[in-house]
Amino acid sequence: MTRIIDRYIFRELLPPFYLSLILFIFIFLTNQILRLMSLLINKGVDILTILRVLLYITPSFLVLTLPMAVLISSIAAFNRLSQDREIMAIRASGISPYRLFIPVGIFSLIIYLSTAILSLYAQPWSGRSMKNLAFNILKKEITVGLEEGKFNDLINNMVIYIDKMPAPQSMQGIFISDIRDPNNPSLIAAREGVIITEQASNRIEFILKDGSINKRGKNDSIYQRVVFSTYSLKFDLTEELKKGRGADRPSVDEIKKKIAQSGGKDSRYLRLLEEHYKNLSFPFASIIFGLLGVPLGIYSRYSGRLGGFTIGIAMIVAYYLLIILGDSLASGGVLSPVNSAWLPNIVFIVLALYLVVKTGRGNN
Repeated sequence: MTRIIDRYIFRELLPPFYLSLILFIFIFLTNQILRLMSLLINKGVDILTILRVLLYITPSFLVLTLPMAVLISSIAAFNRLSQDREIMAIRASGISPYRLFIPVGIFSLIIYLSTAILSLYAQPWSGRSMKNLAFNILKKEITVGLEEGKFNDLINNMVIYIDKMPAPQSMQGIFISDIRDPNNPSLIAAREGVIITEQASNRIEFILKDGSINKRGKNDSIYQRVVFSTYSLKFDLTEELKKGRGADRPSVDEIKKKIAQSGGKDSRYLRLLEEHYKNLSFPFASIIFGLLGVPLGIYSRYSGRLGGFTIGIAMIVAYYLLIILGDSLASGGVLSPVNSAWLPNIVFIVLALYLVVKTGRGNN
């Protein structure tokens, strides 16, 4: 009979798990999808590249959403079982309340292993692939790196402001601060212009129209202003593109050496080491959330299914607030990176054990 109950509970967990997972992924991806659509429509990036970007960012979102979906599914399943008095019937048949945690534990363990694989292997791979893809996109079409209405520092020692970009190669309302030559800085303003990309040589050319070049004269008391109808400004982006590709993430040993050299005060490397430990600790939240959801679902039966969902969201918010607290404590050197990374899990383990014992004793 216990095996029948195990399979029954397992099946109860699946529908809310899939629904909540889809919901959370949609929420997290909404902003990214809008940005990708902007690249597709406004920057001319092809649809295949957009799909590759979605593929590369999916592991990161799954690492975040899988544990959350486990918590919501566990709460929803046991909320439903408790509302329909099925929990009471199981206890009346002589089955220990602790037996209810076995199928949930197995389900949570499966999600934990999946999340751990994504966190330790798929996520680093997707990060490297995404970086290489971004490099290739930028090399092919430099306008992807230029955003309208913002001060763009894509080119070293130069700030470019473009009011509007009606088309990927077209610019309106252009302002350029050029300090590549510190002894002869210049400010360039133009009404409009076009961008010409020379992909083979990593060069671009701004053909500016109806503008002016403002420079300092031979001394500080002299100011020069040159008005032009057409002006060509060329850049060689070879070095910038190499920098854009970025260096590989330092190893754990390298991070620890940097921390030791700074006397444990380098907040950047403290955070990097904490992120490493988070890759190990965060997947474990799947197990904690799964077990925690059982008593939360049972105790929330009087508030209805919406109430159970609200409790689940509140737990997720509390968990992420503890993550933020851990980040602050790690950066400030108050807690070690490993303790900061495991702080949310430790707090939730204590809460889960308390509620599990209370449920097992039938105090609900």
